[in-house]
Amino acid sequence: RLSRVGCCRSGVEVPGYPGGRIDGYMFVDDIVGLADSMVALKQLLTRFDHWFTKNALSVGHRKCGVMVFGPEKARRQLKSQLETSPHTRTIQGATIEIVDQYVYLGCKFTETLDLDAMAKARAVTASAALYGMRHFLTTRAIPIDTRAMVYRSVIVASAAYGSELWGMSKHRSRHGEKLQNEGLRLMLGSKASSTATVPLATTRKELRIPPFHAVTAQRRARVFVKFHHVQTQVAGFLSGKLVEEGGQESWRASEVPAGCKRKSWVYRSMQWLKRTVGLGASCLTDHTLMSDTTGRLMAAKVFDQCCETEWKASTSRSVSAKAYQTLDLISSTGWQGGWTAHPELAAGWTQLLRMRTGAFLSAGRLAQMQVLPDQFRLQCPFCGKHTTDSSLHYLVQCTKWSEERDRYLEPVLTSLRNALVADDGDHTGDDDVYKALIGSPAHYQTALEADGQSLSWHVTEPAKDKHCSQRERPMLAISLRVAQFLSETFPNRCRALGVILGAFLQEPRPQPGMADQA
Repeated sequence: RLSRVGCCRSGVEVPGYPGGRIDGYMFVDDIVGLADSMVALKQLLTRFDHWFTKNALSVGHRKCGVMVFGPEKARRQLKSQLETSPHTRTIQGATIEIVDQYVYLGCKFTETLDLDAMAKARAVTASAALYGMRHFLTTRAIPIDTRAMVYRSVIVASAAYGSELWGMSKHRSRHGEKLQNEGLRLMLGSKASSTATVPLATTRKELRIPPFHAVTAQRRARVFVKFHHVQTQVAGFLSGKLVEEGGQESWRASEVPAGCKRKSWVYRSMQWLKRTVGLGASCLTDHTLMSDTTGRLMAAKVFDQCCETEWKASTSRSVSAKAYQTLDLISSTGWQGGWTAHPELAAGWTQLLRMRTGAFLSAGRLAQMQVLPDQFRLQCPFCGKHTTDSSLHYLVQCTKWSEERDRYLEPVLTSLRNALVADDGDHTGDDDVYKALIGSPAHYQTALEADGQSLSWHVTEPAKDKHCSQRERPMLAISLRVAQFLSETFPNRCRALGVILGAFLQEPRPQPGMADQA
């Protein structure tokens, strides 16, 4: 505290703080001083000046700033007085500049103490790191689980820095959420600004990247408990008493004016925790509940609750998220170990990832997006049959890729068709076979139980890999063969679509207003 430099009588009144006034803080080589008037500011800087001289220290004036907080009218008036009285903001013979905002310890503070501006500034900082890592995130030879891990550790952590102040708000978390979505698109090979090709909810679930709101809420919940045990002034803000109002217990910080209560960090944190995890006000007097271990458990509960709420909302409005949940694909993410063991199949692994998350761009989907002619909504451009090109048709049915399918997938398809029998229709069991190929645990486990002898291919040499466990070998064996098939056929598929697209773009199209002119 600044009492070390003789400033214990200065400072500002803070509602709810037992000590009454806070004068500022010293942190390593940084000092923050608080004053409630121009006279107090002058006295504060004079004390600083004497202390610096006594200890042979100098001030980096270019990094200093004077900022005025408070209501807009009073703020403008006080800033005007400071501008006309430079002697009140002078230290070591130099005048300190008046600033509207200041970045302190990585957090942006504004005159209005706008938390949204602080969150946005962190997203901008993390954005620079994201595009600095763009090449790493888009390199398919690097396994997707490695890229996702680095992304969580660097980009998400950078954007969430300081969220202990502004977390527990989806509105303020939107800046980091937008940045997170850009990173997800880059890892799947799409443009960062694209919105039509990447189902974000399923991609986040597959790569185990939590919603940004959950990350920030967890951090704020964690420090809410931790602040009870620290030996700094922040612990004083949590002191108060438990009162009974209308038959219910509530926490009342000491001497907090009614107009300040609902704006305080403590009050808003408590209200959010009460709505989310049912935390009652009496917990603040329960030292067992406020222990460090319990605090970690509560933060984890907040995190899980936010993730679950976000996922439920996604499954209710997204077809791809609902399909992902129905197939329980989250239980078969062990296939990503194959990417680590066989990076030479990166093109195939990428398309398998897109199929699992619902981001695969089939010809039928491209026609719906008006990238290809409308005729391909109901016709496969590769085999020419009158059926929609989809990931199922591509993997299991399309005759264009029969040679490659026989080479890589035939043992798998034969065994799965024998084990997974459909009731009727053409291509018996193809829908269930496709679900097993992309990793639905219920389907490939059913096949193993029904026809384990003929499915002996699941323990052949491609699956005996140190990167997977015994339990994951069946899924990895299936995924490896699918990745081999996709790596072999996808380049030819892209070339064929490129020819169709080139011809489509060269076709004359009516310009706006031509019909009226005619």
